[in-house]
Amino acid sequence: VCAFDDLNSFYDPAIKQRNIGDLQALARLFTFTHGDLTDRASLDEAFQGGEFDQVIHLAARAGVRPSLAEPALYQRVNVEGTVNLLEAARLAGVKAAMTAADLDLLMVTSPENIYWLTGYRTTGYYVYQILLLPREGTPQFVTSKLEHECVRALSVIKTGLTVFMGEDEVDRTLEGFDATGATLRRIGYEEKGFWLPPRILDAVRGR
Repeated sequence: VCAFDDLNSFYDPAIKQRNIGDLQALARLFTFTHGDLTDRASLDEAFQGGEFDQVIHLAARAGVRPSLAEPALYQRVNVEGTVNLLEAARLAGVKAAMTAADLDLLMVTSPENIYWLTGYRTTGYYVYQILLLPREGTPQFVTSKLEHECVRALSVIKTGLTVFMGEDEVDRTLEGFDATGATLRRIGYEEKGFWLPPRILDAVRGR
């Protein structure tokens, strides 16, 4: 069992610390991570720390009267925090499948799969776009300048490189591989997709 909590002061944090100590004293498989649902990076790190069969979400700000006093806080934790948790769990599931397939990185090019993974819905299918998802490292989008503004506004993954008119998508994509910081021993791609240009695949194979 792995617990994740920010130990806020809604009630005495000392009581929470004592409860954690009691659980740890049982000498069973229990770990605790001090983190915040509104911090997506800490959630991703928690999921990277192990494989989970189930996720039980009880981390919400409670109390009607306090919510009236601090509505922005309650919205941020209870709504945005829940979305962060769901998105982190989804990404962790993909990375678990990558581990099972012994893949270091996955090239995602179909707009539907990019949307499912990141929440980014493209404004058009007529420009080059690719999501480079490493098992360990920093995900990178490679898109046109116009599309990248949409990525930063809509996607849970905001890191990436832009391709300007007249630039070579191959060069920028290979730069994107380097920017992930991942070990690139085995790379997966959407074999049945329509959106991966052959010249990109040839360049990756020729690295």
